[in-house]
This record gives sequence, C-alpha cells and structure tokens, in this order.
Amino acid sequence: MDARLAAVYERACTNCHDVAASGAPQRGDRAAWSPRAAAGLPALVASVRAGKGAMPPMGWCPECSDEDLAALIAHLQGSKAP
Repeated sequence: MDARLAAVYERACTNCHDVAASGAPQRGDRAAWSPRAAAGLPALVASVRAGKGAMPPMGWCPECSDEDLAALIAHLQGSKAP
C-alpha cells in the first residue's frame, strides 16, 4: 500500500478494523473476511460506499475512489490490491 493510502487507513479504518471490540472484521482475519470476499470485490466496494452497520457511507473516506476502496479492502483482507 502506498503512503497516501496508508495514511487514509490510519485516519479512516484503524479505529474499527484494528479494534476487536468494534465488531468490524479485523485486518488480516481471513476467517472473518472469507464470507465477505465470497461476495466479490465489487460488492465489498459497494458496501463501503453505502455504509454498513456502524460504518458510515464511504467509511470515513469521502475522497476515496473505488480503486482506493478496493486497495484498502485488499489490505484489510490481508491480500494484495487488485
């Protein structure tokens, strides 16, 4: 992940995806991400765009493109960006 997206992750994602008590699927937790990944990357990006549960629309990153969101999702899943 490049420095810009790493900064976005720290600002927009870490408070939930690095805190187990948040209920969000944790970064690198393949068991938690597996059923989500089965829906496909476009569905995951759409979920972030719309918001889900306590995550607001665009997941605290209103400036993110779909490509940015895809890279952040890949990072959360513990895989390389598409």
